[in-house]
Amino acid sequence: MREIDLVFELEESADKVWRAMTTPALLARWLGPNDFRAEPGARFSVGGAPGVANDNAVADCEVLSIEPGRRLRLAWREGGTDSVVTFALEPGESGGVRLRLTHDGFVTRGGLPAPLTLDPVGTGGWRMSWAA
Repeated sequence: MREIDLVFELEESADKVWRAMTTPALLARWLGPNDFRAEPGARFSVGGAPGVANDNAVADCEVLSIEPGRRLRLAWREGGTDSVVTFALEPGESGGVRLRLTHDGFVTRGGLPAPLTLDPVGTGGWRMSWAA
C-alpha cells in the first residue's frame, strides 16, 4: 500500500498539539484558511493560501472519526484524488508528544490508484511548525 507515514517527536504537550490540530485559527497557521469543526461527519475545506503545507491547493475534507486528545481521521479530497489523513498522538520518548501523520488510501475519483509523488524530502508536502 502506498502511504506517507511521518512521525514527529515534539516537546509540546499533547493538549497544545491537539488544540493546534482542532482549533480553526491555529490549524490555519499550518494548513491555511479552513472551516474545520471537530465532530464526526463534519465537512470542511482547508488550504488555498501561499506558504502553507499544501501550497495553495484546497482540500475538501470530512471528519471520519475523532478520539479527543488522541486521534483524528479525515477523508481528504484534493486535485481529483481521494485519500485518508490520520493524526495520532501518543506519549513521546522525552516527555513531550509523538505525532504520527499517516496519509494513505490514494484513489482517483475514477476508482484507480492515484500516483503518489513525494517532495524531495519525502513528506508529500506535509510540513510541521508548532510555533503557535
